[in-house]
Amino acid sequence: MLALTAMLAAAPVLLTSQASAAKKLTVADAAKKVATLRDEAEQATESYNAQREELKSLNVRLAAAQDRLTAQQQQVAAARLSLGRVLAETYKQGELEGLALFLSDDPDAALEQTGVVATLGDRRATAVQRLRSEEATLAAAKDDLVRQQTRITQTTASLQKLKDRVQARLADAQKELAQLQARDRAEVERLLSGGDTGVTCAQLGLDFSGRVGKVLRYACDQVGEPYVWAAAGPGSFDCSGLTMRAWQAAGVSLPHNADAQSHYGTRVAPTKSALKPGDLVFFHSPISHVGIYLGNGLFLHAPHTGTVVKIAALQWASVVAAARY
Repeated sequence: MLALTAMLAAAPVLLTSQASAAKKLTVADAAKKVATLRDEAEQATESYNAQREELKSLNVRLAAAQDRLTAQQQQVAAARLSLGRVLAETYKQGELEGLALFLSDDPDAALEQTGVVATLGDRRATAVQRLRSEEATLAAAKDDLVRQQTRITQTTASLQKLKDRVQARLADAQKELAQLQARDRAEVERLLSGGDTGVTCAQLGLDFSGRVGKVLRYACDQVGEPYVWAAAGPGSFDCSGLTMRAWQAAGVSLPHNADAQSHYGTRVAPTKSALKPGDLVFFHSPISHVGIYLGNGLFLHAPHTGTVVKIAALQWASVVAAARY
């Protein structure tokens, strides 16, 4: 995919017999169409991954909001009980009539109606103020809970739209391929193979010792596994799912999203002299693809639907960022 432009320039012009006589597609044209559709699917996939990460965060916030609400309800109950005790003591001393008013569901209104606030002693005034404060905090906790629930509902709906978009783009790409004869279809897939070098990790003599070695070993063990959008193993991966799991093997927690991963760790110049094995390299703007640098101008990645995890030659002009963890 990353070397597609150069490869397409040299692609043979093979016409599909199934295309209309008025508008026949060459293999190169078909490859460009399929590449565009798959790129759009990959971008939507990474947006899906980002919003799925946000949904995880929102669910944590929702649980925290529910806990705060429960705790605050207990605080209000305790404040109400405390006020009741003070008022009961006042009643025994004959200083206050109509105790029932203060034990109602709306003690603030009762206090205002009777005009007692100004005549209560310090203990009573403090108890009233505490109840008012706790009830205000309770109202804020309820509002926060509703906000979190609303955001979860909105994010869930957005995820479904993104899922539909990915599936639609992939279906369109498949339709384009289906229009071609078997020979032409195979040629398109070759052009879109992601720049497979045929090189293996064993041939590269990678150092599997230390923390970075764990990353490289995990990634190399996945070579040949199929690309599946939004997957993070075992057995299938998308680009950021692969890099997330590889660094997880070394004890580093990364989100399942290429752009988010680019903001973790330390930024490194995306040049051959600066990069080291294990660094992540990022592509496109906005960032929607990521792979693991292996050294010698090679990287390992899960390219796109229809391919597998593989080692490819890095197209330096396509790299927009790199990071070390």
